[in-house]
Amino acid sequence: MMKKKILSVALTIAVILSISLLAASCDNLITVDNDTTVETVTEKNSEVVSGITTDNGAETEMNSEEITTEEKTEEATTAELHVCEDADGDHKCDGCSEIVYSKGLEITNYISSGEPGCYLSGIGDCTDTEIYIPPYIDGRKVTAIYSDAFQYCDNITKVVIPDSVQWIGQSAFSGCDNLVSVIIPDTVVSIGNSAFADCRNLSDIKLPAGLASIRDRAFSNCQSITSMTIPEGVESIGNMAFRGCKGMTRIDLPMGLKDLGRQVFQNCTNLEGISIPYTVLKLDFHLLEGCTNLKSIYYNASVQSWTYKAKDYTWNYKLSGYTVYCTDGEADK
Repeated sequence: MMKKKILSVALTIAVILSISLLAASCDNLITVDNDTTVETVTEKNSEVVSGITTDNGAETEMNSEEITTEEKTEEATTAELHVCEDADGDHKCDGCSEIVYSKGLEITNYISSGEPGCYLSGIGDCTDTEIYIPPYIDGRKVTAIYSDAFQYCDNITKVVIPDSVQWIGQSAFSGCDNLVSVIIPDTVVSIGNSAFADCRNLSDIKLPAGLASIRDRAFSNCQSITSMTIPEGVESIGNMAFRGCKGMTRIDLPMGLKDLGRQVFQNCTNLEGISIPYTVLKLDFHLLEGCTNLKSIYYNASVQSWTYKAKDYTWNYKLSGYTVYCTDGEADK
């Protein structure tokens, strides 16, 4: 009988100990939102548990980060929705001052080495008097101004060419009587035949540093150009390239120029001075004919070099009132 009582007491004590251990184990568990249970690393409720802390401060911090992310998303969405507008026609966005390019220009598409590109081939539906050509149209890079693209567009007064363009084609702007200013990027390496021929009011133009060649009649009859510096790197100037540029008073040809075509400066009636480098192979047919006001030719080599320079017998046709200045004195004509 006594043994049964002792066994009963022992059993009761065992049950109590089991309950106590179970309660202690529950103290090491934390209940998080949505009834998710996470085991703590230590018994302190303020410690971080898998990136989450049990005090309210951590929950506030997480909510703050979520709000910041939402705000940034809203800002990005607002930026994407911005559309540039140019109410005053100065080709600058009224809101952000970015360039507003001309729209409605005509293009011809091509694919080269797997990359889509295009040539600007016409004025299309564009009615701008100042043409700001975009570097990309419909996702295609504009690499050239095609032949005859703006020929005889009398309403154009200014053209800004982007640095995506590498060449300007034949007669691209010829006969644009009211064209005054052209901005050409240094990426352009070639200016085609008659590209700016008969642009009688063109006065503001600077040739690009990357230019390698100027083709036949490129600037013929551009009567408002007063001076022009041909950049170093140009190796050839085509026939009649500057013929009839009656407003031109001075022109400097660069070292390295080799081919100087026929009648290049014919009838530049106000031309007073020209510099010619010794790298030019020949002074060709009627080169300076009609330059009736020519006073000085500057040649950057010796008198002897000038004397033996190849010259067509008509290169200075009917000219007499000028002096040739060489590095060591004046030379005979």
